Amino acid sequence: MKNLIHICILSGLAALAASCWTEDIPEAGAARHQVEALTATPGDEEVTLAWEIPDGWNPSSIPTRSRRP
Repeated sequence: MKNLIHICILSGLAALAASCWTEDIPEAGAARHQVEALTATPGDEEVTLAWEIPDGWNPSSIPTRSRRP
């Protein structure tokens, strides 16, 4: 009886997984652009970052992270 239950569960999971499969799966995340000429200038307990944005890329905002002790 336990084997029958296990077979039914596995068959159901296999059918579920097969029904979700498609060849047209998009890549995770958006296209990633890379900045050019990135420089970091050390300062008094801070770092100043500077970079150039590649032609054809007009980001509305660039996410940044800062870590403070």
